Amino acid sequence: SRAALAEATGALDAGVLRAPQDGTVTAVAARPGDRVGAGSPPAVELAVFDALVVRVPVVPADVAAIVPGRTATVTVADAPAERGRVVDVAPTPGPDGRYVVVVSAPLPVVARIGVAARAEIVLARRDGVLVVPPAALRPAAPGAPPGSATVLVARPQGLGGVVPTTVGVGLAGRDGVEVRGGLAVGDPVVVDPDGAGAAPVTEP
Repeated sequence: SRAALAEATGALDAGVLRAPQDGTVTAVAARPGDRVGAGSPPAVELAVFDALVVRVPVVPADVAAIVPGRTATVTVADAPAERGRVVDVAPTPGPDGRYVVVVSAPLPVVARIGVAARAEIVLARRDGVLVVPPAALRPAAPGAPPGSATVLVARPQGLGGVVPTTVGVGLAGRDGVEVRGGLAVGDPVVVDPDGAGAAPVTEP
């Protein structure tokens, strides 16, 4: 009868698992013949790779300055860094005492669940300051003020040698460090003391 056919069709349809969205199956817990219900563990785990995020453990001393919306850069393997932002900060620490900060960014195709990534979160920004490469900084000379470092400034062509110069150190990032005093825009600072490498002091 039509009623029996409709009932059988409904039962067959109820036995089909349909994902709520496109993705990749990462685990299957149920097998043909298993009974599953509302209280059963997930029969299938689905990953949506275009919605991956990076979870960053942050120590208590730094987490107070991190809020959703802060800019971040994420690097996965050897792929170029991608710009993203903080989307969530855990209200309580984990078992290791650190807080999980979630960063969302357009991750490269090599990104997978469980793959290690590096994230840098911008805590402060200053414009109009002098910046040198991190490799240009060396330990401060004895007696220098706290927060100082030494920079080797290359002498003009023809004179040769370098001039050790004490500078104050401000904000630091992966590509540059803010310096105060002792330098001017365009001064050549040594980044490779064993070679001829030098880079100019710049403004961001």
